Amino acid sequence: MEKMRRKQTVAVTAISVIVLLVILIGGIIRMVSNAHRDVAENGRIALEKYTAHPAGTYDAVLMDMRMPEMDGLEATRRIRTSGREDAESIPIIALTANAFDEDVERSIQAGLNAHLSKPVEPETLFSTLENLIRP
Repeated sequence: MEKMRRKQTVAVTAISVIVLLVILIGGIIRMVSNAHRDVAENGRIALEKYTAHPAGTYDAVLMDMRMPEMDGLEATRRIRTSGREDAESIPIIALTANAFDEDVERSIQAGLNAHLSKPVEPETLFSTLENLIRP
């Protein structure tokens, strides 16, 4: 994958370079520990970090759904309507314990590209990232 911006190279299955905005806590952060990541403690901080950086800074967003101050659905809606060049195209992946069909539907309606239920298997996460990041 050719990118014009400078990034740290990581080994995540077939993805050679990746920069993630991670909005969650715990095992997922360790799972992607080789990737350059910017961690936000809640949706409000995630939105601030996303909008403070130039378009194209992040390859994907891993979004927890249940957070204080601003949940993942609202943070996703605000990212998608931020007006930035990459706002509609950046992959946003829900990582959540909410696994019912209506939860998946709400995620899709909010603008998330994928909905992964916790506990997330590393292979599933990496495969999803690979499918969504590759042009």
